[in-house]
Amino acid sequence: MSPPRHDVFTWQGKTMVDRDGEELGTVAEIYLDQETGQPEWARIIATERSVLVPLLGAKPAGDVIQAGYERAVVRNAPAIAAGLERSDAAEKALSRHYCLPFSDARSHTGLRQPPPRPADREGPTRG
Repeated sequence: MSPPRHDVFTWQGKTMVDRDGEELGTVAEIYLDQETGQPEWARIIATERSVLVPLLGAKPAGDVIQAGYERAVVRNAPAIAAGLERSDAAEKALSRHYCLPFSDARSHTGLRQPPPRPADREGPTRG
């Protein structure tokens, strides 16, 4: 289960740890699913690399955010560049790496659904 949308906006700048409490890096951005608007990924900065970590199973644990994955899994995730949209191939590789389902489903217009977008740093989008 993904964390509530209103909670994840407080996670930016916090340390993320793995499920055993080992430090992974600092949460730099939260990405929302474009279709549902639900939190889907956290971009963390670990030393000189930037990786995405699924928010599935992530939760606050005191002053840190605990991911649902082991450190070795996160460390071996494909690196991503900050501020760039993920390609279908990159999203598929990330999903495969974290053993998450990936859909090639198309929208009713016949176009692919856009990739998740970075969450607004100010908080939830206002209608």
